[in-house]
Amino acid sequence: MKKFILVTLLILLVTLSSCSWTGSSTAQFCEERESQKTKDMCFKELGIIQKDLKFCDQVQDSDSKYYCYEKVAEATNDVELCYDIEDEYWSSNCFKYFAAAEKNVLFCIKITKPYIQENCFEEVAYLTNNADLCQSLSDEANQLKCIVKIAKDIPDYNICYKIEDLVYQQSCIRSVALRADDPEICKKISFPSIKENCLSKISS
Repeated sequence: MKKFILVTLLILLVTLSSCSWTGSSTAQFCEERESQKTKDMCFKELGIIQKDLKFCDQVQDSDSKYYCYEKVAEATNDVELCYDIEDEYWSSNCFKYFAAAEKNVLFCIKITKPYIQENCFEEVAYLTNNADLCQSLSDEANQLKCIVKIAKDIPDYNICYKIEDLVYQQSCIRSVALRADDPEICKKISFPSIKENCLSKISS
């Protein structure tokens, strides 16, 4: 029954927003909902549809309210709204969105949730092919994966020299050579077994 009510509410909101109703008329519709949970959902969706924080501010549940803020920030392309989000999770997601959208790692620095910040650094590293950002990842395996991916995507075997572990470094050069289909890159490999494997894969 609750699911039916929520689905009906969403359909009504979409219908109202696409018609000639004003925001205030739709807000009245939200205000007339019986339960606070339903009111919150109504105002949240209305805020996102209308791209207007005044409706988000009618939401009493903090998580839903700042989710609304974050979506309005995206829809209006206004990073300044991220600073107004008082919820750490949604504030972090807001800055992460703009870091990716603008390929600007400075927004990652403003993120306070550690795991979201790491995801931000990794995403911007891939978007900008900046292997130096891979060093910002706390997990060594993720650092290696990040460096190898960028080296292969460019492709540029010189990036592999950022890896200190020689086995992983040489394997990285092999990966770049195979991606570029270039035997000359295989010849840069100093480990005989990895070099031979590289050359045999390309020649075959």
